[in-house]
Amino acid sequence: MKTYLTFFTCLFFILIPHLVSANIAWKDSIPMKVDENSEYFTLIQKGIAGIMENKAKDGIALLNEGIEMKNKIDNKNRIFEYFEFEFSSLIAYMDSKNIKPDEFEIGVTFLKEVFMSDKQKIHPEFITTLSAYVKKHPKSEFALRMEIYCMDNEKLVLLDKRLTNLLKMNPSLIAPNLYEGKIQFYTQHFKEAIPFFNNILKVFPEYALVYRFRGICFQNLNDSKSALDDFNNAIRLYPAYNDAFNNRGLLKSQMNKKDEAIVDFRSAININPNNEWPYNYIGMIYAYKNQTDSALFYFQEALDVNPNFEQAYENMGSLYYSKQDYGEAIHYFTKCIGLNAENTTYYSDRGDAYYFDDKKEQALADYQKGLEIDKKNPYLLMRIGEYYEFQKEYEKAIEYYDKSVSSQPNFKFAYVDMGLCYNFMKKNNEAKDALLKAIKIDSTYSIALGNLGWIYYCLGDFNKCILYSGRAIHYRADSYYAMFNIALATLRLGKFEESKLLYKQYVDIVRKSGEKVSEGAKDDLNDLIKQNIMVDQAGYILKNIFEKNE
Repeated sequence: MKTYLTFFTCLFFILIPHLVSANIAWKDSIPMKVDENSEYFTLIQKGIAGIMENKAKDGIALLNEGIEMKNKIDNKNRIFEYFEFEFSSLIAYMDSKNIKPDEFEIGVTFLKEVFMSDKQKIHPEFITTLSAYVKKHPKSEFALRMEIYCMDNEKLVLLDKRLTNLLKMNPSLIAPNLYEGKIQFYTQHFKEAIPFFNNILKVFPEYALVYRFRGICFQNLNDSKSALDDFNNAIRLYPAYNDAFNNRGLLKSQMNKKDEAIVDFRSAININPNNEWPYNYIGMIYAYKNQTDSALFYFQEALDVNPNFEQAYENMGSLYYSKQDYGEAIHYFTKCIGLNAENTTYYSDRGDAYYFDDKKEQALADYQKGLEIDKKNPYLLMRIGEYYEFQKEYEKAIEYYDKSVSSQPNFKFAYVDMGLCYNFMKKNNEAKDALLKAIKIDSTYSIALGNLGWIYYCLGDFNKCILYSGRAIHYRADSYYAMFNIALATLRLGKFEESKLLYKQYVDIVRKSGEKVSEGAKDDLNDLIKQNIMVDQAGYILKNIFEKNE
């Protein structure tokens, strides 16, 4: 007898989700501890013994009593996933007066299989028998629920049909609503998931897990208030719900309540210090706050919990990259690649770190490796184009920019790079066309507007240069290059006095910002002198505005 008792104790409270073939992550349950000295454990133990000794009616009654007693003591049923909740619900139904004798026999056979199984799997013979019963008794709510419970969820079309039929019979059933709601949830149909969760809360308003999932739906639908209300309810109903603390922390971080978010993540850690994610989330907030040491500390804490936690390595790499410590960034992105060599992002991240660490060949190798995995990745195609642009192989660069926008037609960044290449090649009409495409995608894209202003200058259309450069400044106040475009175009329009005032104003703005005036602004004036255009005026501005302020 001890063999199946010990197995069931572990199975019911820890491994219920693995009773059937499962590939969807949400079948994983929350591990639960059982007190073997408790009254409910004794009831469960006696209940199983009764079922196995062919005293099924009495055994199921004891089993149901033990489960209900445990739920009243620890409220764990408030965070049960579908398989946990439905298992206990089916037992409760078997202990009710509503079940028919033949349904009861099917249920007893199922339970004996569960308690005696050494593979945590329902035998195919039972599935065949159950399916035949459902076909013969299509209105048997119990049998249909059991078939859904045992069904391989890869058969989604058949599963969806069964759920639809079952909910037509009884729209208030909790577990089928949860299953259907989660199917909608995990296929990102958040609006469609909410009615199923609403149905559950009408019947079981203490179901903390459902508040949590509905809250995530509201969050994804940009209804922060409703999401926060649901996360608050989940925590109120189950104060040790670490997942709900994590979700509320993420929402508060999104709402720019960073300090409150940290409090929630620390609560999650206090409940379960062996979950790496809240450490990682705190690290991300400190990184956002530019508190590098604190961020690195928490990322390392996450890695202490899980040494193979890719996200923490990636965040550390990104943090060092933002600090322009490219060597350390490369180190951590290499760790990521070691853990997951098929993730294109890690190659693009490390490639960027190599690129700005002036290791262009290693960067190219990483971009190409990433492209082997994702052959139409627009970012990698663009970055390879930028490599060739740096090498002044402009035609080859444009070839990759073309591939980038062919892969993703709205990829505005590649159009800007394409425009620069055409400018370097003195093909300014083609440059104009490329930049106009970028602006058509995003009319507020400052860099594209400023560059288009420059192209119009090169084409001799000084008024349009001023127009587009002004728009660039409107959308991004630190577009200093665009300011000098305006001053230069104003000079070319013969407005010398106005241009002097603009140059002085813009030089002052740049200096007050703590930045250094770009050499390009002076180079443009020197080019005029070399071309014998407005020589005196350009020389005056260089001497009396730029040199005096250096």
